[in-house]
Amino acid sequence: MRGSIIKRGNGYSVVLDLGRGPDGRRIRKWHSGYKTKKEAERAQVELLAKIADGAYVEPSKLTVAAFLREHWLPGLRAQVRPGTLAEHKSKVEVHLVPALGGVPLQRLRPSHLNALYANLLDRGLSARTVLHVHATIRRALADATRWDMVPRNVALLASPPRPSRPELQVWTAAELRAFWAT
Repeated sequence: MRGSIIKRGNGYSVVLDLGRGPDGRRIRKWHSGYKTKKEAERAQVELLAKIADGAYVEPSKLTVAAFLREHWLPGLRAQVRPGTLAEHKSKVEVHLVPALGGVPLQRLRPSHLNALYANLLDRGLSARTVLHVHATIRRALADATRWDMVPRNVALLASPPRPSRPELQVWTAAELRAFWAT
């Protein structure tokens, strides 16, 4: 694998040469938006290292909403019971897509998820419900990672709320004696 740096306008781009496709044409991937040549050189080294490690994921403009609706939920249908699928679909349509649907999947960060969780708690949802939303996005991103659509599962780095445990009510000695007396 090779890469080169090209000046474009006021910035620089890294062009990765990924070999040849089945039709014999060269496969090239462009990574743009570097302000200095030094930034582009650093990015080139990182990208080539990712390719060598097998951790490179091709850039994509696929949004969270498109991934969840078009890829994940249809693929989940054969893996889970209908009730579980309905629960995941509900979490996707009611909570995840309205809040994160427009975010490109590869640009999703733990901070997006933490903000979503805080927003859901502010709207009056219980910590347990927010934890179920977290479980849904965590599973979806685990599948996206397995399918080489994202390099890592950012839900594992997010901080979902912990559901509060109910405080245990302990009987006093008098209450216990009254109970045994009846």
